[in-house]
Amino acid sequence: MQQRLGRFEILKRLGQGAMGEVFLGLDPAIGREVALKTIHREAAQGAEARERFAREARAAGTLSHPNLVTIHEFGEDQGVLYLAMEFVPGVDLEAMLRDRVLAPVEALEVLAQVCDGLAYAHQKGRAASRHQAQQYPGAPRRRSPPRQGDGLRHRPGGGL
Repeated sequence: MQQRLGRFEILKRLGQGAMGEVFLGLDPAIGREVALKTIHREAAQGAEARERFAREARAAGTLSHPNLVTIHEFGEDQGVLYLAMEFVPGVDLEAMLRDRVLAPVEALEVLAQVCDGLAYAHQKGRAASRHQAQQYPGAPRRRSPPRQGDGLRHRPGGGL
């Protein structure tokens, strides 16, 4: 594992998927923790894959909404493409659902927040073409500190 990505220090790995990994990082200039989303080198081979990742970064970087995480930077370091984004600690939906079934009101709250974020992105012409439910944040949050996972955020207990 690299110790740095661009200017960011890598603190630990948070997760891994088929296309890449997510790390907890630190921006040493301001002391802010960030989530660093990377794409495996094998998956980033070729101009088309690299451009797709850059396009995702540019599109997400233009969005500002209470149910979306903020993109801070897009870069490449030693052949590794990365997105530095807002880090929000907590449990993602996939992990939460392994432990329990959401009550209907909780499920509707999460769904409403996912829809709010996606509707905003769609209005701005930036809606993603793929979303995986297991990547959506778990604990219901609304208009409060964001959660990681495909850029959506929620607040425990729901409400406005």
